[in-house]
Amino acid sequence: MQANPPIASSPAPGRGAAQRKRGIRRRRGTELLELALVAFPLLLFMVFGTIEFGTYFYVEHNLQSAAREGARAGVVANADDRDAKVLAAIDRVFEGSSLSQMEGFSYDTPIIEVDGDYLNVTVRTTWSRVPEGLRPMLLIRNADKAELKGFAAMRIENNTLAP
Repeated sequence: MQANPPIASSPAPGRGAAQRKRGIRRRRGTELLELALVAFPLLLFMVFGTIEFGTYFYVEHNLQSAAREGARAGVVANADDRDAKVLAAIDRVFEGSSLSQMEGFSYDTPIIEVDGDYLNVTVRTTWSRVPEGLRPMLLIRNADKAELKGFAAMRIENNTLAP
């Protein structure tokens, strides 16, 4: 005699598969929510940190460019009007950058020195003079002591050989 097959206490085969899939979907949604809760603050920190890091190098690049252009203008100028030419060239660089349009940005009076045959130009500012909107994370502590500096040294042209 044949034995009767056992009576299944589980749901029909089609329904069980659908329930298992639905459970996986629910778990996937939970995993995505957990990922978002963990990753979003980290991603936000990385984005704002990148903005601040980029701003630091942008300001430093503009200071270096201003010092270089000031030195370039000063090495070909006469000794009498050298300082005025250097300052005018530095102002032109900042007028051409977006830093001049930002409220609160300023830099120290440039240092112009003649050392033998060389003209040294230094343009400085501190991180605290950069508007707070450009440094959203305030990652640099003691911003009033964090100095950004541009420096250029060029050999002064001698205009003794007139044509």
